[in-house]
Amino acid sequence: MAKDLDVDTVGLRAASASSADVAAEVLTSGVGGGVAFSRASGAGAAAFDAACSSVHVRQAGRVAGHAEAMASAAAGYDAVDGGNAEIVSAVL
Repeated sequence: MAKDLDVDTVGLRAASASSADVAAEVLTSGVGGGVAFSRASGAGAAAFDAACSSVHVRQAGRVAGHAEAMASAAAGYDAVDGGNAEIVSAVL
């Protein structure tokens, strides 16, 4: 028995936009405040903060890429689904 495929492209586009917004916020916020300490451990804390900031930026870049892929998938699905609907209508 065949199962229907139902894709919520509106929801997919909304998730894509939300993900892109979050990624853009991280990428433009200059994550990491430049930790400064007067103790000897301050250099280690600053290095750790820099590493965390780097991870945030890399992850935000990945999220942006995934958001773009979701938007592309939604557009592709709509294009194929719409084309198939036209073919079925023409045949019927």
